Amino acid sequence: PADTSRHVSVQGYTDNLVNPCVPGTYRFLDKVVTEVAKMYRAAGAPLNRINLGGDEPPGPPEGWWSGSPACQADPETAGKSGEELADLFFTKWNRIALKAARTTAGWEDATAPDRALRLKNFAPLAWQNVWGWGREDWAYRFANEGTPVILAHATNLYMDLAYNKDPDEVGYYWAAYVDEKSTFTYQPFDVYANAAEDRWGNPFTPDPRWERLTEKGRANILGLEAQLWGENGKTPQTREYQAFPKLLGVAERAWNRRTPSPERMPEAWNVFSNTLGQVAFPLLSFYRPVGLPGETGVNYRVPLPGGRISGGTLTANVRNPGMTVEYSTDGTRWRTYTGPAAVGAYALTRTRAADGRTSRISPVDVPAWRNGASYARGAVVTHQGELYRAARPSTGRAPDLSPDAWIPVR
Repeated sequence: PADTSRHVSVQGYTDNLVNPCVPGTYRFLDKVVTEVAKMYRAAGAPLNRINLGGDEPPGPPEGWWSGSPACQADPETAGKSGEELADLFFTKWNRIALKAARTTAGWEDATAPDRALRLKNFAPLAWQNVWGWGREDWAYRFANEGTPVILAHATNLYMDLAYNKDPDEVGYYWAAYVDEKSTFTYQPFDVYANAAEDRWGNPFTPDPRWERLTEKGRANILGLEAQLWGENGKTPQTREYQAFPKLLGVAERAWNRRTPSPERMPEAWNVFSNTLGQVAFPLLSFYRPVGLPGETGVNYRVPLPGGRISGGTLTANVRNPGMTVEYSTDGTRWRTYTGPAAVGAYALTRTRAADGRTSRISPVDVPAWRNGASYARGAVVTHQGELYRAARPSTGRAPDLSPDAWIPVR
């Protein structure tokens, strides 16, 4: 209670940093590990690795426990810097975890490659490789020095990042936009080959000073770990949407160490994309999850189609062959797209999955609502990012303020 240390996490929390100078910290961790080990023994399952956590301690190191009377009073910790106290904590925490598991892991922050601390039987999870942020080569520096490492690169393996730059896509964008192409084309042994653009979509050139993975270091890449952080996945359906089909791309990269070269990757991607649309998606549509009675099918993201109109004729396609594209000019009557179709000035398109679900609507040249313009019944407009259809002839108020005249199209 007398601790005056102040630290605020990226998420705004002020109490997510345990005190390494309090004996109760280690009693609590020992209790957790002991109980988890009991669960594994009861299930007859091996407990091979425990994750120690350790990423993003809040605030600058000089603020970590600087106001803790317990740290100042204990001869073992008195006078130590925030980083030295963190090293002491992870050394003790690792020792506790190894009583229950053969190995441990944790975020790369715990043992940075430019610092001396190395933990017994510990594998860092290299995650923070955002292009231009300064930690792009940490995974390879660990591996080249002989430290086993697990790749968890945010630019390609964080499934809670949004599929693309669309306000209707759930997820963050702090590291990149991540879709199934991002995960499938990931280059574990040459991650800089994925650094074609920064997180804003601007062209990016890898720094020639970044350390490259050596042949000896390659043997220290234990595998991949894909992350799905839950703070913006509030429902099981949302989390399935974020995970699939991204997770299928991760699986392809993780199970086979013979990753196609950047030159051969386009061909491999074409095969994978075809397989998704014609085989994997139909299977996922009718897969019955274990332990969820009555639930059938995975809520994977149905890809949006792309379209263009020239001379009143619509041409459209979808990323994954084998899926059905539909189009409409009023949002109520939908037709199956089988080839170039006469639609007029604009159209709405969507993709239909094997289970009957449809993607979000993808508008093609739909005009924005204009104040004072006349609209016939059935006309479609965009307004403030939403689609509306005129329920009757209208020249009146904005669609979002006229529910009697405009109907949302979804």
